[in-house]
Order: sequence, then C-alpha cells, then structure tokens
Amino acid sequence: FMWQKMIYLATSSTFIASVAASALKPGKDIGAALPPESFQSFACLWVSVSAAICIVLSYPSMNQWSTWICMTLVGGFGIFGYPLWKDEVLDWLEPIFVIRSDTKKRFPDQQRQTVRSVSWALGVLCAITGLWDIILHPPTAQSVEVKLLAQWQAGTSPTETDLKLSLANLLNRSSDTLKIEAMFAAERFAMFATADNAPTSKLGIAQAWIGVTTDPTGKAKMAERKLEPGFPGLVQLPDCKKIMRAKPEEKPVAAEEEAAKLRREQLHALRVGCKWWTDQIPAEGAQHEKTIDEKKPAAGGLPDDMLHTW
Repeated sequence: FMWQKMIYLATSSTFIASVAASALKPGKDIGAALPPESFQSFACLWVSVSAAICIVLSYPSMNQWSTWICMTLVGGFGIFGYPLWKDEVLDWLEPIFVIRSDTKKRFPDQQRQTVRSVSWALGVLCAITGLWDIILHPPTAQSVEVKLLAQWQAGTSPTETDLKLSLANLLNRSSDTLKIEAMFAAERFAMFATADNAPTSKLGIAQAWIGVTTDPTGKAKMAERKLEPGFPGLVQLPDCKKIMRAKPEEKPVAAEEEAAKLRREQLHALRVGCKWWTDQIPAEGAQHEKTIDEKKPAAGGLPDDMLHTW
C-alpha cells in the first residue's frame, strides 16, 4: 500500500534528521553519561519486540507453540522478574558503564527534542504497520510447486521407513509429518513432502530443509545418516520443465573432471525425477507455472545456482 511506503519513508527520514540534529546540537557533554529518556526506551523496546514477532511470523518453521512459549517466558521473566535480577545486572555492568541519573547535565534544545520525539513516534508507528502487514497478510506459499530431494550414499539402500526417519531427525520433527512421494533406486534419491499437504506446511518444510542442506552442521548430520549433502535439496516445477525440454547430455568420458561428472549425474537424476513429477500433473492444472518467471539462464536445462548450492 502507498500509505505503508509513506510511513516507512517518513520513519527513515526522521531518523536521519534526528541523528543530524543531535550531531549539530548535542544533548550532553562528551564525557557525560545520561540514561535514555523514557519514551526513547519504550520506542526501542517496542521496535525490538515487534521485529522479533515479525521474524517468527514470517517463517512457518519458527511459528510454533514452543517458540511462543519460550518468548513468553523470557519476556515474563524480564518484566516481572525485574526485582530479582536488577541488582546482579547493575553490579555486572558497573565496571563497564558509568550509570548516572543526573539529568541536569542534559542540554535542552526544543528543535532537537521535537525531531527526536517525532522519530520515536514514527518508529513505533512503523513497527505497528509491520506487525499489521505480517498478521493480516501472512506469507503465502509461493514455493508450493517444489519437490524436496534427498539422495542416499552409494552402497546403501535404505527402506522408505528408514529414509523417512532420517529426514524427520534432520528436520527435528515427527516422521508421521512426512511422506515419501517417490523413490528412485537407480539414481539413489527420493522425493518427499509433508503428510498433510497444506501450503503453509510445504513452505515451512522447504525453508527448514534448505536450512539443513546449506548449513555445514546440517551437511555433517546428513553424512552421518548416509545421505549425500552435495545433492540439490529441492527442484521447482519451472526448472523441471526446462530440464525436460533440454537435450540430454552425452555419456561422460573417462578424462572428464570429477565435478563435471558429478554435475552430469545430478542432472540425470533430476531429469528422472522431473519426468515422474510432470507425469503426475494433470494437463488442465499445469497452466499456473507459466506465471512464474522463467527468464533465468539455464545450463543444460538447469539454472547455474541450483547445482552445488547444497
């Protein structure tokens, strides 16, 4: 909305103006240590809490009851447990910061104070606007048309139950929430998804699986469970269409570099999986992918940033 953009622009502008006003007419001596003003503290706290809530709401994998309980406990202890930890924190900070409350050392300036007050007020309004946008317009599952992929290591042949249990452990969820859609023994990989097939669940598990396959710790855990950490973690439907339209690459030669061989094998596996996927899509329901941008350059039918990203 235009009014949202105006609020965000006004907030940024007044913040810059308040910094400039404080630099031109400082509110205190260089050596003076004064506590923040009450409304300033409230504005900073409100923006911080709002940002934390927006982050949790924006990621379905984080938007769980356990996250909200932890945030409530931490916030409740910080507010209602203030008398319990006040003295300990002050004793710990006293050697680092000089804590004073002598407001007489503050230099009054009405113009500077007005600009700062407007900046704080707009900061609070900006945070409220962001919360409003996230709550009333939650992130939609724009990446629903993806398939999650997992390849097991050569020499292993896991059953569907074992593979689902390994994936559930990596994603830190119950194996009942996952389902194996297809297994390709010759290419040593499987396509999996959420059991409930809900759009928000699909988006959440896709984000969680990307986090596992791109994190060094997650890759190490995949290797421990006999899964290939270098195999692409997901493929989108438009990419599958490109792969199917592209001409299959020739068989590898003996002198070919190892990286090129790996890429060729991954492309072949993805082609097999994409063939299975596209065969499952009814012809009358396959028109929506045309709305997705397919202008990115492809290498052998696959975007360059897909292979070896994981």
